[in-house]
Amino acid sequence: MYASFISLAIGFIALVTGRQVYWLCSGGVTLVTIFILSPLVSDLQQTNELLVTAALGGICVGLFTALFGRPMMIAAAFLAGGYLAVMLPVQLGLGLAWLNWVVYLMGGLFAMVNALIWFDTVIIILSALVGSSLILNTLDLGDFDRLIAFSGISIFGIAVQTILMRYYPEEIAG
Repeated sequence: MYASFISLAIGFIALVTGRQVYWLCSGGVTLVTIFILSPLVSDLQQTNELLVTAALGGICVGLFTALFGRPMMIAAAFLAGGYLAVMLPVQLGLGLAWLNWVVYLMGGLFAMVNALIWFDTVIIILSALVGSSLILNTLDLGDFDRLIAFSGISIFGIAVQTILMRYYPEEIAG
Protein backbone atom coordinates (compact mmCIF):
# COMPACT_ATOMS: atom_id res chain seq x y z
CA MET A 1 0.00 0.00 0.00
CA TYR A 2 2.79 2.42 0.89
CA ALA A 3 4.65 1.71 -2.32
CA SER A 4 1.66 2.45 -4.55
CA PHE A 5 0.82 5.76 -2.89
CA ILE A 6 4.44 6.89 -2.71
CA SER A 7 5.09 5.82 -6.29
CA LEU A 8 2.04 7.67 -7.59
CA ALA A 9 2.67 10.86 -5.60
CA ILE A 10 6.37 11.13 -6.42
CA GLY A 11 5.68 10.09 -10.01
CA PHE A 12 3.18 12.89 -10.52
CA ILE A 13 5.45 15.49 -8.90
CA ALA A 14 8.45 14.37 -10.97
CA LEU A 15 6.36 14.19 -14.15
CA VAL A 16 4.90 17.68 -13.98
CA THR A 17 7.31 19.79 -11.91
CA GLY A 18 10.59 17.85 -11.89
CA ARG A 19 12.78 20.76 -12.90
CA GLN A 20 10.83 23.52 -11.19
CA VAL A 21 10.72 21.76 -7.79
CA TYR A 22 14.11 20.16 -8.33
CA TRP A 23 14.91 19.57 -4.67
CA LEU A 24 11.69 17.60 -4.17
CA CYS A 25 12.27 15.65 -7.36
CA SER A 26 15.82 14.65 -6.38
CA GLY A 27 14.69 13.61 -2.91
CA GLY A 28 11.83 11.61 -4.41
CA VAL A 29 14.09 9.90 -6.94
CA THR A 30 16.44 8.94 -4.10
CA LEU A 31 13.59 7.60 -1.99
CA VAL A 32 12.21 5.55 -4.86
CA THR A 33 15.64 4.28 -5.88
CA ILE A 34 16.34 3.03 -2.38
CA PHE A 35 12.85 1.63 -1.82
CA ILE A 36 12.24 -0.06 -5.15
CA LEU A 37 15.68 -1.14 -6.30
CA SER A 38 17.23 -2.36 -3.05
CA PRO A 39 14.94 -5.46 -2.86
CA LEU A 40 15.84 -6.25 -6.47
CA VAL A 41 19.57 -6.40 -5.84
CA SER A 42 19.75 -7.61 -2.24
CA ASP A 43 17.87 -9.73 0.27
CA LEU A 44 15.99 -6.78 1.73
CA GLN A 45 12.22 -6.89 1.58
CA GLN A 46 9.89 -3.90 1.34
CA THR A 47 9.28 -3.38 5.05
CA ASN A 48 8.68 -0.39 7.26
CA GLU A 49 12.38 -0.33 8.12
CA LEU A 50 13.26 -0.02 4.43
CA LEU A 51 10.59 2.68 4.04
CA VAL A 52 12.09 4.70 6.90
CA THR A 53 15.60 4.28 5.48
CA ALA A 54 14.44 5.35 2.02
CA ALA A 55 12.52 8.32 3.45
CA LEU A 56 15.56 9.50 5.43
CA GLY A 57 17.76 9.13 2.35
CA GLY A 58 15.25 11.08 0.25
CA ILE A 59 14.95 13.85 2.85
CA CYS A 60 18.73 14.18 3.17
CA VAL A 61 19.26 14.34 -0.60
CA GLY A 62 16.35 16.79 -0.97
CA LEU A 63 17.86 19.08 1.67
CA PHE A 64 21.35 18.84 0.16
CA THR A 65 19.88 19.63 -3.26
CA ALA A 66 18.11 22.70 -1.88
CA LEU A 67 21.41 23.84 -0.36
CA PHE A 68 23.88 22.93 -3.13
CA GLY A 69 21.69 22.99 -6.26
CA ARG A 70 23.32 21.94 -9.52
CA PRO A 71 25.96 19.48 -8.21
CA MET A 72 23.32 17.55 -6.28
CA MET A 73 20.99 17.58 -9.29
CA ILE A 74 23.75 15.97 -11.32
CA ALA A 75 24.06 13.31 -8.61
CA ALA A 76 20.27 12.87 -8.74
CA ALA A 77 20.57 12.51 -12.52
CA PHE A 78 22.92 9.59 -11.88
CA LEU A 79 20.30 7.96 -9.63
CA ALA A 80 17.52 8.63 -12.13
CA GLY A 81 19.55 7.28 -15.03
CA GLY A 82 20.40 4.12 -13.12
CA TYR A 83 16.79 3.69 -12.06
CA LEU A 84 15.60 4.08 -15.65
CA ALA A 85 18.24 1.70 -17.01
CA VAL A 86 16.96 -0.99 -14.66
CA MET A 87 13.24 -0.26 -14.53
CA LEU A 88 12.36 0.67 -18.13
CA PRO A 89 12.94 -2.84 -19.47
CA VAL A 90 10.98 -4.22 -16.51
CA GLN A 91 8.17 -1.75 -17.25
CA LEU A 92 8.10 -2.94 -20.84
CA GLY A 93 7.71 -6.60 -19.89
CA LEU A 94 11.25 -7.99 -19.65
CA GLY A 95 12.22 -10.10 -16.66
CA LEU A 96 14.83 -9.33 -14.04
CA ALA A 97 17.30 -12.07 -15.05
CA TRP A 98 19.57 -9.58 -16.85
CA LEU A 99 19.78 -7.21 -13.86
CA ASN A 100 23.22 -6.39 -12.49
CA TRP A 101 25.11 -3.37 -11.21
CA VAL A 102 26.84 -2.74 -14.53
CA VAL A 103 23.50 -1.82 -16.15
CA TYR A 104 22.69 0.55 -13.28
CA LEU A 105 26.12 2.18 -13.39
CA MET A 106 26.06 2.59 -17.19
CA GLY A 107 22.61 4.21 -17.08
CA GLY A 108 23.65 6.45 -14.23
CA LEU A 109 26.89 7.56 -15.84
CA PHE A 110 25.16 8.20 -19.16
CA ALA A 111 22.55 10.40 -17.47
CA MET A 112 25.14 12.20 -15.34
CA VAL A 113 27.42 13.05 -18.27
CA ASN A 114 24.45 14.30 -20.29
CA ALA A 115 23.27 16.37 -17.31
CA LEU A 116 26.70 18.00 -17.19
CA ILE A 117 26.40 18.98 -20.85
CA TRP A 118 22.68 19.77 -21.33
CA PHE A 119 21.52 20.37 -17.79
CA ASP A 120 17.96 21.71 -18.08
CA THR A 121 16.92 19.51 -20.99
CA VAL A 122 18.24 16.32 -19.38
CA ILE A 123 16.64 17.11 -16.02
CA ILE A 124 13.28 17.65 -17.73
CA ILE A 125 13.54 14.42 -19.74
CA LEU A 126 14.79 12.32 -16.81
CA SER A 127 12.14 13.59 -14.42
CA ALA A 128 9.38 13.01 -16.98
CA LEU A 129 10.61 9.46 -17.69
CA VAL A 130 10.99 8.64 -13.99
CA GLY A 131 7.58 10.17 -13.25
CA SER A 132 5.83 8.19 -15.95
CA SER A 133 7.60 4.99 -14.84
CA LEU A 134 6.48 5.53 -11.26
CA ILE A 135 2.91 6.23 -12.33
CA LEU A 136 2.88 3.07 -14.44
CA ASN A 137 4.03 1.06 -11.40
CA THR A 138 0.57 1.62 -9.96
CA LEU A 139 -1.34 0.56 -13.10
CA ASP A 140 -2.09 -2.96 -14.29
CA LEU A 141 -1.64 -2.85 -18.07
CA GLY A 142 -0.53 -5.24 -20.78
CA ASP A 143 2.89 -4.87 -22.39
CA PHE A 144 1.73 -2.97 -25.47
CA ASP A 145 -0.65 -0.78 -23.46
CA ARG A 146 2.18 -0.07 -21.03
CA LEU A 147 4.43 1.08 -23.89
CA ILE A 148 1.73 3.39 -25.28
CA ALA A 149 0.89 4.76 -21.83
CA PHE A 150 4.56 5.28 -20.97
CA SER A 151 5.15 7.19 -24.20
CA GLY A 152 2.07 9.36 -23.82
CA ILE A 153 2.63 10.19 -20.16
CA SER A 154 6.32 10.97 -20.80
CA ILE A 155 5.54 13.31 -23.71
CA PHE A 156 2.90 15.04 -21.60
CA GLY A 157 5.39 15.57 -18.75
CA ILE A 158 8.11 16.89 -21.06
CA ALA A 159 5.63 19.31 -22.66
CA VAL A 160 4.33 20.60 -19.31
CA GLN A 161 7.82 21.11 -17.89
CA THR A 162 9.03 22.83 -21.06
CA ILE A 163 6.10 25.26 -20.91
CA LEU A 164 6.70 25.88 -17.20
CA MET A 165 10.40 26.51 -17.83
CA ARG A 166 9.54 29.06 -20.50
CA TYR A 167 7.28 31.04 -18.14
CA TYR A 168 9.21 30.42 -14.89
CA PRO A 169 12.87 30.25 -15.97
CA GLU A 170 14.46 30.41 -12.51
CA GLU A 171 18.05 29.24 -12.54
CA ILE A 172 19.19 26.36 -10.36
CA ALA A 173 22.03 27.60 -8.17
CA GLY A 174 25.41 25.95 -8.05
